[in-house]
Amino acid sequence: MASTVKIDVVTPERGIYSGEVEFVVIPGTMGELGVYPKHAPLLTTLQTGELRMKLPEGKEESIFVSGGFCEILPDQITVLGDVAERADEIDEERAQAAAHRAEELMKAPTEKVDLSTAEASIRKSSIRLKIAQKRKKKR
Repeated sequence: MASTVKIDVVTPERGIYSGEVEFVVIPGTMGELGVYPKHAPLLTTLQTGELRMKLPEGKEESIFVSGGFCEILPDQITVLGDVAERADEIDEERAQAAAHRAEELMKAPTEKVDLSTAEASIRKSSIRLKIAQKRKKKR
């Protein structure tokens, strides 16, 4: 049996995932981090992206995360996300609508529209859609 590490993915509102994993890819601010059990201790900030986990039974699980922190210890990973959603919780229609709204704001900018906020919204929506569509293909 492969060795595992415990991971907890939480937001200020709720716990998203808790369990054992063989491997996890974390979207750190400086790039993706691949983490196996017994990894050296590390603390990093998170960027908007896909957190990918390989579970002991060979199954893979994806979680959308945006902002927050991750603490990695040899036997425990804690992801404290500002926002996080499991792949099966992502509402594709809502994500598409958010991307469309942000694109429209970027086409006709005003003083009240912050372009970097609109770009971030498009990025979040496209990552959510990618995760949801990937999950559909696996089914």
